[in-house]
Amino acid sequence: MDELRHEIELLKAEIATLKEERLPQVDRASKRRDKRQVFAGFGLFAVAIVIAGTMSASALTGTNTVDTGDIKDGNVRTGDIYTNAVIGSKVKDGALRGADLADNTIGGSKLDASSMFYVAKTDVRTVTASTSGNHNVSCEPGDLALAGGFANSGTGVEIYTETPLYVESAGPHALGNSVFFQYKNTTAAPRSLYTWAVCFNETP
Repeated sequence: MDELRHEIELLKAEIATLKEERLPQVDRASKRRDKRQVFAGFGLFAVAIVIAGTMSASALTGTNTVDTGDIKDGNVRTGDIYTNAVIGSKVKDGALRGADLADNTIGGSKLDASSMFYVAKTDVRTVTASTSGNHNVSCEPGDLALAGGFANSGTGVEIYTETPLYVESAGPHALGNSVFFQYKNTTAAPRSLYTWAVCFNETP
């Protein structure tokens, strides 16, 4: 490319010299020769420009010749990326969010259920003879209580209510953070009651 630029500069200089020459006496043949030289010079100059443009527009040769500095920010579009060319190792961990995923694209086999559902710490309490009571078992802050469960030592403790609490201010049937239990010991002896909540992890 540098050699081509040098040749162009030489052509420019020759054309300028031909244009500036003013001979007092020249015959018609000489004038015709001078004109032909000028036209030839312009022709060579035009060819050189075309060749230079072709060279600058041609594809780069070799491999690994384009780096990040050659790409203008924001100029790579979806159509510029080859199908299936972006793999998992090229995606920054934690960079994808729900809005980046199409609806219904992740199936159950791709989800880790243990990271989504868990059993809240079991509440253990002693219910005295012939008494009733109620209490809540809560999930971690920000998580949802889906259901509850219970067990007791022996028989005689009846569970009247076992239901997730709803948050009315969040809309109809909006689940809350706790499961509500209501019970009664129908025996003349104390009984142990075990209750727990099944929770959904909403923490990102």
